[in-house]
Amino acid sequence: MSIAVDFTMSNGEPRLRESLHNYDENHNEYLSAISSVGSILQFYDSDKKIPTFGFGAILPPNVHTSHCFALNGDILNPEADGLEEVIKVYKNALTKIKLHGPTFFAPVIEFLCDMAQADHSCT
Repeated sequence: MSIAVDFTMSNGEPRLRESLHNYDENHNEYLSAISSVGSILQFYDSDKKIPTFGFGAILPPNVHTSHCFALNGDILNPEADGLEEVIKVYKNALTKIKLHGPTFFAPVIEFLCDMAQADHSCT
């Protein structure tokens, strides 16, 4: 299981109620989706280490959009230890990044493919 979160402005400014990234956890559609889908898929992940990425945001102090970043801030070890940590790193990242764009998620897919190819446990 891997997760990639779309942090483009097309999701709406988090302070607004209609935003999919709303700061209010009761109105945050991404938290709802991560919890709902993750609660099922996590049981198919044997080590419960979940690579968790974002794309489409500006990571201060940078001024350019990042199309692949680890939500925990460590691109060399982007895994969250279980679903609760995924939610924690998502919430933390949301307070630090700036939603931007465009929606370009190929770099995340390429990174995940590279990770899978490098994982010797898949052989």
